[in-house]
Amino acid sequence: MQIIELYIKGYKRLNGSAKIVNPNKLDDTTANFTGIVSVGDIVTNLNTNKIAKITAIDSNTRLSLNDDIFTDLDTYRIESDYIRADLFEDESVVITDSLLNIKDISKVFTPFSKQFNLPASKNNSGLFKYYENTDVQNGFDARYRHDAIIKLNGIDYKKGKIQFQSVTLKNNKAHAYKIVFFGDTVELKEILGDAKLSSLNYGDMDFEYTSNNIAALFINTDSDIQSAFGSLDLLVPNITHTKNMRFTNSGYKDLTTSTNLLWTDLKPAIRIQAIVQAINRTYPLNITGTIADATRYNKFYMWMHKNIGFVTNAQDGENQKVTSSRWRHQEDNPNDYAWVSTTSSFGVTGDVRTAYIDPITVVGGTFNYEYYNVTVNITSGTTDNYDLRIYDSENNQVFGQWSGISGNTSYGVDITSTYTQRLVDFTVEITSDNTISMTHSVVVTKYHRVSALVTNTIYVSTYNAVSPNVQNTFIVADQMPDMKVIDFLNGLFKMFNLVVFKEGDNIVTREAPFYMTTGVSYDITKYVDMENASMERLFQYKEMDFNFESKESFLVRKADKITGGQFAELTYGNDEWDGETYDLELPFEKMMYERLNNEDTGALSVIGQGAMLDDNFEPTIGKPLILCIERTADPDSQVQLNGLNYEHYRRPSNLSDFSWGGSTRLALNFGEEMDEYLLEMPSATENLFSHNYFDYVETVFNRQSRLLKVTAYLPLSLLVKYNLNDRFIINNKSYRINTVKTNLLTNKTELELYNKDEFASQVANNQVAYLERLAQDPTFTTYTDRITVNWDILPYPIPNNIQGYTVYKNGGIYQNVGYDIDALTVTGLSPDSTYDISVSVRYNISGQILYSFPKGDTVRTDPSPSALAENNDTLITELGDTIILE
Repeated sequence: MQIIELYIKGYKRLNGSAKIVNPNKLDDTTANFTGIVSVGDIVTNLNTNKIAKITAIDSNTRLSLNDDIFTDLDTYRIESDYIRADLFEDESVVITDSLLNIKDISKVFTPFSKQFNLPASKNNSGLFKYYENTDVQNGFDARYRHDAIIKLNGIDYKKGKIQFQSVTLKNNKAHAYKIVFFGDTVELKEILGDAKLSSLNYGDMDFEYTSNNIAALFINTDSDIQSAFGSLDLLVPNITHTKNMRFTNSGYKDLTTSTNLLWTDLKPAIRIQAIVQAINRTYPLNITGTIADATRYNKFYMWMHKNIGFVTNAQDGENQKVTSSRWRHQEDNPNDYAWVSTTSSFGVTGDVRTAYIDPITVVGGTFNYEYYNVTVNITSGTTDNYDLRIYDSENNQVFGQWSGISGNTSYGVDITSTYTQRLVDFTVEITSDNTISMTHSVVVTKYHRVSALVTNTIYVSTYNAVSPNVQNTFIVADQMPDMKVIDFLNGLFKMFNLVVFKEGDNIVTREAPFYMTTGVSYDITKYVDMENASMERLFQYKEMDFNFESKESFLVRKADKITGGQFAELTYGNDEWDGETYDLELPFEKMMYERLNNEDTGALSVIGQGAMLDDNFEPTIGKPLILCIERTADPDSQVQLNGLNYEHYRRPSNLSDFSWGGSTRLALNFGEEMDEYLLEMPSATENLFSHNYFDYVETVFNRQSRLLKVTAYLPLSLLVKYNLNDRFIINNKSYRINTVKTNLLTNKTELELYNKDEFASQVANNQVAYLERLAQDPTFTTYTDRITVNWDILPYPIPNNIQGYTVYKNGGIYQNVGYDIDALTVTGLSPDSTYDISVSVRYNISGQILYSFPKGDTVRTDPSPSALAENNDTLITELGDTIILE
């Protein structure tokens, strides 16, 4: 029988933010620490995830810490340290563990327990702060899940969180506390919550929304964009949001208006990995691995189409965006307007925002007073209507307002101080769908009227609006599609069939087909009770449908109607088989692109494009669109932008370049489709189904596949060591792990295992399970631009049928070497990037070249010296628990 220990942290939970930065201190002038926190409690800097312990309570607003974790006014959380909870002696704690459940491959799982009871002992009642007593203040906060560790015989078994369920009462006294345990990275959903992509910190990616910048991102080389913008994280593909562009002898023009392609007709796209980096930057997370680091994944972008039609900085849920700029005393806020020039009649020069308006006086029956005239000059980049309002910033009194304006206009209004001497303080407010394409200035004229007929001009000053919210700034966060961060991640994990798990402090992502072949085998025959085992059918469905949630653009909808098929989708199975249909649906848009002909001559052009238009050729929105972007040669300048000729442009595509794996490309479709630009079935190409899912789907539908349910009593040494990509061997047969359900009290383990050891891709690559693999895992030496892989060659005498070894990069063959070679350097790599590197033994059996299963790992190249200087973080690589998203 195991000795089970449960440690719970965080029965206290106090959140706040540092107001002053002092070494080894937490200063929060709004806090009241005395009587709430205790020496030994844990303080977490939520911005950096650094932790420290409280060593002293200096005052209500200051704590002393054992480490200096605050270098800025960061947010924090204070919790109790881990406290050991009492357990019932005979209470069963059953943990279910699964990484990629073959019954539902669209979900990502985490270890979890059945509900179990803790006694209402004095210790536990103190831990849960007598939860049954509603009069206890600052008690246990059951609204949150709290960190926990389960230990077996003193060894950490699972780290995670407990969810408080209830307390049972007997004779009106607490008897037991009911809780559920979850794997530790269930916090991913808790941390992200309902936050949207627009809430993320995208760093310094914002840029001026101008014709030159959009053109640069549309036509320039990668190196030029890298130099000007710092990265290739933003590009502009040839996807129009409003126009239906056609090509004739007259040029590349809109079918309805016959106008050329303008810079405002296009929207940028952001690299998928830049969004993942923004998540890491915004939250105390470190998502790493395939989706975050692998070089071949940096080819995928999300089109920044947050609203129908033109780019707008309107907030989510609003039809229009209101921008306002306040003109007032320059020392209060000098940033809303910048002084440009002054014309003076009475010697007043410079910035005159400090001038007062004198109140009205009556001298000899004649009014004597001063007033301002404010004229707003607006320059609009679009023809959309907008509204203008000028009002008193202090009391909201409206001085003037105009509606339904369009184009470049000027409107003025007089401002008079009726009763008291005061500084002028007014706000200019513009409301429109497209305020991002507007700039404005104000001309402030001060007049002195000495009679009904005599008015003197004292000065005329001009000011330009310079606040970021009224400039032509393309703020990346404001242009992100309306999507939750957790839905975005979940969509990517489904799209590329990624397994996700905790490894030290990192959230690691790996392609399931590769990762599931890198585990080790454990023979558990002697621990298995076969008397009550059962062999069942593996899958309960007759077919599986792989599709996209949205298809709003006219071209793909028309194609589906004509062909009777579903573009980019795939169905696998047989209607005659028993079961229901399983749907795997991505929360993304699927667009069909087109290559235009000259409609006058029929000649094929080099113009590839997309259009987010519905069946009536009206602008539409759809779901977020994932795409590839290809810089395409245009020697005849068929794609003119703003009436100017260029020799290249950025073409949208469903097909990546040849850097996907080895010398292959990836199509962002589930089914095999003709490439819209090549107008043929692309060669050397995989798709989302063939690369990511075929192995598993072929497994579950295979006639020989079975699900073995068996009971075992696994030793502690194995329980704390196995990983879910390992295999269990029973009676010389190898099985993959589906689920492991362990009763920690009795050591009884219920196993669900499936027998498909060789995946379809391995068969296609002539990789055979029975052939001897490398005895030891390869080792790697990393550099900025290369990785040297070393392995132990098989011992002499070399079997006659061994030809040598094969090194793979990203699933494709990199190089074959002889049987006496034990190292190879993979070159041509990028700094600070990850690559899947593995080695197989190569055999010649009866004239056929076959390979053993590979052994390898995902390896990161060294950062460049400049990047290394900026970031010297150490990655921790202890395999932990998996992530739950749903």
